[in-house]
Amino acid sequence: MAAAIGGLCTTGLMIGAIGATISDGGSDRTPTSGLTAAATRPPSVTTSAVARYDVSSPDNLAAELTVIEKKCFGSAGCNFKYELRVVTAQGVAFDPSTTYRASIVIDGGTNWERIHSLEVRGSKADVVSGSVSKDTLTTPAAVIETVTARP
Repeated sequence: MAAAIGGLCTTGLMIGAIGATISDGGSDRTPTSGLTAAATRPPSVTTSAVARYDVSSPDNLAAELTVIEKKCFGSAGCNFKYELRVVTAQGVAFDPSTTYRASIVIDGGTNWERIHSLEVRGSKADVVSGSVSKDTLTTPAAVIETVTARP
C-alpha cells in the first residue's frame, strides 16, 4: 500500500513538472494528459483512527458491595461496614476525558436505605466506605439506579 501511494505521489510530481515546462510566458496550460490541477496533487493520507467509546449506563456498570465487618445481635439484626465500588462490564471502554456519576442505592425501599454517588472516569472509579444497620441478618444489596455524564 505504501509503495502504491509513493508511486502515485511520484507520478503526480512528474505530471506537475511537465505542466510547468509546458507553460509559456506566465500562462499555464493543462498537461497534455488532460489531468486537471487537482488531479496532479498527491493524495492526502490520514493514519489516525477515531477512538470509539461505550456510553455509560446501568447496563454496563455494576455496584460491587464488599462487607468488611458484620456484627449481629440475634433477632435485632446486624450492623454492616462495607466498601462500595463501581465496576465495568468486561470489554467496555469509556471516554477517559468524560466523568460519569453513578447513583447507587443500598437496600432500596427499606427504612435503612442508603444512597451513594460515585464517579467513574475511563476505567477508574471511586470507592466509598460506609455502614448500615438492618433488622435482618441478610447482607445489604446495592443497585445502580442512574448514570449521568458530568459537565
